[in-house]
Amino acid sequence: MVISLITLLFILMYVGLYPSVKEQADQFSKLLESYPKSMLEIFGIENQLSFTVLENFVTIELFSFLWPILVVVLGTSLGMKLFAGEIDKGTMEILLALPLSRARIFLGKYCAGIVILVIYTGTSIYGIPFIAWLFKIDFMLANYAYLFASSLLFALAIYSLAIMFSTMFSESSKGIMLTVGIVLMMYVLNVLSTLKASLENLQYLSFFHYYNASAALSSKELPWETILVFGLVIIIAGVLAGVIFQRRDIAL
Repeated sequence: MVISLITLLFILMYVGLYPSVKEQADQFSKLLESYPKSMLEIFGIENQLSFTVLENFVTIELFSFLWPILVVVLGTSLGMKLFAGEIDKGTMEILLALPLSRARIFLGKYCAGIVILVIYTGTSIYGIPFIAWLFKIDFMLANYAYLFASSLLFALAIYSLAIMFSTMFSESSKGIMLTVGIVLMMYVLNVLSTLKASLENLQYLSFFHYYNASAALSSKELPWETILVFGLVIIIAGVLAGVIFQRRDIAL
C-alpha cells in the first residue's frame, strides 16, 4: 500500500533525525515556547515542548498534522472505492447478482475496510518503536497502545463517514467532496476555537479536538470523550450506511 510506504518512510526519516535533534533539545524547546499559545493548541502540542524523549518529537513532527491528513486520504478513498466506485464502474451490479444478501455484501466490504485501517494504523504506530529499536533509541512501548487506540478510532470515524456518503451516491467525486468538506470544516472550527474565547465551544464540533495524539503518546491518556464521540460516529454512520445500501435502488 502506497500510503503505508510513505508513512514508514516519514517515520524512518524522523526517527533517524531524532538523535541530532535530541542534542539540541533545549534550543528547539525554546523555539516552540516562542510561538503563540493558540498556534500550539491547534496542533495539540502545548504541553509537550521538550524533545528529550522520542515520543514528544514524533508527536509534533508526524501526528500533529501529517498523519491525520494521510488517514483522511486513506479513509475517504477506501470508503469511496468500496461502494460508490463500484456503482460508478458498474461492477456493483455484478456483485448484487450473486446469491448473497445485501446485508452480507455490505458487512463484508465494510469489515474489509476496517481490517485495512487496523493494519495501516498498527504499522504506522508500532513502526516507530521498531525503527527506534533498530537505531538503538530509547522509547516507551506501553504508550503506543494509547496512541494506537486513539488513532484507530479517529481513522474509523473518517472511514465510516466516507462509507455513509459512498452508499448515497453513484459518483465517488460527490462523496469525496462531502467527506473532505466536513473534515476540513471541522479543522477550521478547531482552529477558530483557539483564537477567541467566545468561540471556544466550537472545538466540541471537531474530530481534531477529540484526537489528541500528544496526550495519548506522551501522557498515556485516552479520554472517555474520545471513545464516546468517535464510537457514536462509527456506529451511527455505519448503521445508516447499511440501511441506505439495503434500501437503495441499484439497477441490475
